[in-house]
Amino acid sequence: MSAERWHDTNSADLIGTRADREQLFEHLVAATLRRQAISPAKNRLFDIDVARDMGRHRDALLDVTTPAELWYALNLLSNTRHDRHLQVEAVPGGIEPPPDIEVRKIRNYGALDTNGAPRLDIELATDFGGNRPRIFLAAVASGLALPAGLEVGATLIAVDGLSLADYVARIEPYHCYSTPTFFWYHLPHHIVRQGSELPEHSQQLLLTFETGAGPVDITLPYRDPKSFIPSRPIRYAGWSCLGEWESCRLHLAPDAAVIALEWLGFGPTLCADVDALMALCIEQNLLGHGLIFDASISRGGDYGGYLLRVLAKVRFRINLGDLRRCDAIPSIVEEVLAEDDGALASGRLNDGQVTAVGWRKRWLLEAVLPSLPEGGSTPAVPFKCAHQPMDGDGWLEPAVTHFTGPMVMLTMPFGGSHIDQVAAQIADNQMCIAHIGMPLGGFSKTWVGTETLRLPSGQPIAAFQWSCGNTIRPNGEVLESNPAMPDRPYPVTRDNFTTHHADMLEQACALLGRG
Repeated sequence: MSAERWHDTNSADLIGTRADREQLFEHLVAATLRRQAISPAKNRLFDIDVARDMGRHRDALLDVTTPAELWYALNLLSNTRHDRHLQVEAVPGGIEPPPDIEVRKIRNYGALDTNGAPRLDIELATDFGGNRPRIFLAAVASGLALPAGLEVGATLIAVDGLSLADYVARIEPYHCYSTPTFFWYHLPHHIVRQGSELPEHSQQLLLTFETGAGPVDITLPYRDPKSFIPSRPIRYAGWSCLGEWESCRLHLAPDAAVIALEWLGFGPTLCADVDALMALCIEQNLLGHGLIFDASISRGGDYGGYLLRVLAKVRFRINLGDLRRCDAIPSIVEEVLAEDDGALASGRLNDGQVTAVGWRKRWLLEAVLPSLPEGGSTPAVPFKCAHQPMDGDGWLEPAVTHFTGPMVMLTMPFGGSHIDQVAAQIADNQMCIAHIGMPLGGFSKTWVGTETLRLPSGQPIAAFQWSCGNTIRPNGEVLESNPAMPDRPYPVTRDNFTTHHADMLEQACALLGRG
């Protein structure tokens, strides 16, 4: 279809009949019961009941009249799994969202400054200091006149005439998240932007704040996203940046034998970046310094075992991963092997990664596929570790060259995925003397199965996804919706919003005995 048909009410060829969509709904419920990996922690946290939860949006699917309404109904159904990794995607010949849908998609906190969604000339943030999250006014664009009595720090109590609780209840189903903390951490950035997660926005937004003189209203228009880019506190002010790579930055504390490894993500240069990092630390005699592993703004990726081996001082237990034996596995195997073949052809893999790709292929073809009729889940294997064989004992040795000083870890609900996996391994193996901050996003899986949904006519609609395997932490628990929890919690509040990261660094230096 063309994007011009997004709101076309004469679109039975694209959205089918009500009976077609009822059949589609029943398929999605049944497929989810067969395919979705089960996380006990998630089930407790959200009281997951697939048929009931999807059933809440059954009418939204059956009653659609346009491709746009069908697209958002599918997103509502997808989000009932509370799995940050899962999304609805466009497919050739299916529903084609207008270009601005992709432009306005709010992916994560780190990409906000480049997001194309129109925004308000204020910034909001979440105060996690009380018994429930509260949203407050965190910043105001230069030149914006606030109503009398309204100041930075005021608590948001209503949006467009709805109490904040009612507003959140209305928009929450459109958001994809694995823990409530992650949702509330990112929610303020969605409120002030016309993100494409919601099916519609007005051209302005009425916000009501609680002040010392009572409720105060302010109505703000959405403007060009570049009209207001809030200033961020400078990270590592006063520290010396000794090196910067795609995966990380290395900082040296002022007047203290402490270094901070600010981790950014696990991309294709990870192994080369870690090698360069260690060479620098040897050259400058830094391996024995107190180490802060700062995962507060990290992305995900792969092959974190290579990093963990230089952080570890003794052998450590690694994460494992399984697959739920179901009808989605053959397509997963095909996709994984194609990705691995591409990585091998690129020539960018080191020896450990080449070995991991080799045994993964044998495992998928020789152990997983033949066992599908058995049902249940496969035995867990070291699915994201570059230095462990398929039949390994689940332990890794430290690298010959590794950090030897004490370590403190910092985390925040900025992201998740592979950094969730790495943080869980650090915490469960007691590799750090303290874990400061807030939990990560708590989203982790092995592999995702994708199906192109179709009408009975064969007309493609969109791609729908299922997480078909679990990450198993070293402590034996499923990681999804169950991130490593700081033993020294330090939540963001309105009082420490501008100093929060610097405060965590100060606490870490003090714990390392070098602050």
